Amino acid sequence: MTALRVEVRPGRPQPVVAVTGDLGARGGPLLAALVEYVAATAGSPVAVDLGGVFSVDAHGVAPVRHSGVVVVAASAPVRHLLTALGAPVVSGPVPGPRAAAPGRGAAARPVAGGRPGPAG
Repeated sequence: MTALRVEVRPGRPQPVVAVTGDLGARGGPLLAALVEYVAATAGSPVAVDLGGVFSVDAHGVAPVRHSGVVVVAASAPVRHLLTALGAPVVSGPVPGPRAAAPGRGAAARPVAGGRPGPAG
């Protein structure tokens, strides 16, 4: 087992959440929290780099299966799992942020369907 590392790297036009190591059920909540933080502070879609993930399970990738997240790099195990789950595997440049919904500010978080939802 390889230790999990999740960090927010500065990027243009917005930050990238980068993950390395083993991404399983224990790492999913950490990844979800950082994705939510970046969405609240920098807007969405949130760019996630999973190129350094060595092993993964469905619980680990659950946070990136929402429409407010774009996978900009994925290792072979991640690509295989996302394909098996029927999730799109997108790699490429980091997208620009979308403006937050009026009146929502930093309390909004992305939810399935791409609409902001209440924080919590």
